[in-house]
Amino acid sequence: MAFCSKCGKEIFDEAVICPHCGTQVKSLTVNISTTNNKSFVAALLLFFFFGYLGAHRFYLGHVGTGILIPILIVSIPFFFTFESLQYTYRFNLAFSRSD
Repeated sequence: MAFCSKCGKEIFDEAVICPHCGTQVKSLTVNISTTNNKSFVAALLLFFFFGYLGAHRFYLGHVGTGILIPILIVSIPFFFTFESLQYTYRFNLAFSRSD
């Protein structure tokens, strides 16, 4: 256990801020890796040739959107085709009835 330099109360060794007085006890260090070893040209080529499969998203490590892209590419046209067929069918029924 350590002690706060401002209020003198006991705090945990891992504490960055004193829970009693709010004084910063340690500086917070964050290791953010800014190096990306993925090739922009490779991602661009994957997008150009296999973008509809989401291959570029898998290559860049974004698996979720890599799965989502092919699902959307298949489902959105199906949805609009289905809706337009329903509308056309209803439209034809309305005008085919003769009173």
